[in-house]
Amino acid sequence: MKRISLLETAYHEAGHAVVAWLLGLKFQNVTVKPNIDGTLGCLSKLNAPKWFRPEVEMTARTRVMAERRIVVFFAGRSAQEQFLGKQIRSGFESDYDAGVALAAYFCSDSDVADAYLNYCRTVSRAIVRRYWAEVATIATALAGNETLTFSQVAKLIRLAPKVANAESETPRAKRKRNKTGR
Repeated sequence: MKRISLLETAYHEAGHAVVAWLLGLKFQNVTVKPNIDGTLGCLSKLNAPKWFRPEVEMTARTRVMAERRIVVFFAGRSAQEQFLGKQIRSGFESDYDAGVALAAYFCSDSDVADAYLNYCRTVSRAIVRRYWAEVATIATALAGNETLTFSQVAKLIRLAPKVANAESETPRAKRKRNKTGR
């Protein structure tokens, strides 16, 4: 089994944190501190409004909130893959399972659920690509500090465009730039 580096974990968790912030979802903190349950990091207490009870009632508002949460669950994998420049095959199962469980409340057919989950994953990849400088800023801070609160993440995201530089490039982009000399 491949060992995942601290920086790789930091990018995974940064993906969750940045996308949650962008979609207006609050959380307590984000960490790369390993947990006794075997996780290498986590986004703690992704808050939901009191009215969000998809197991009881699925309204349009509930579905939108569920979709935001699914996109956040998938953003960790999206950021990790963007950082590595390749697809990953493991390490995101609990995130995926959480997304599937939410989608099951309003996707009654497995083909519809598969298509919908693919859509949510595509949305998460697009957001991560668009806000890569912010993801890189949070990942770098996480690698150095282990844990960031929601307000620390928000402050760093607001500063990210000003501090983004070549260090925020993915390894694949750096190799390509070095080959072409640009």
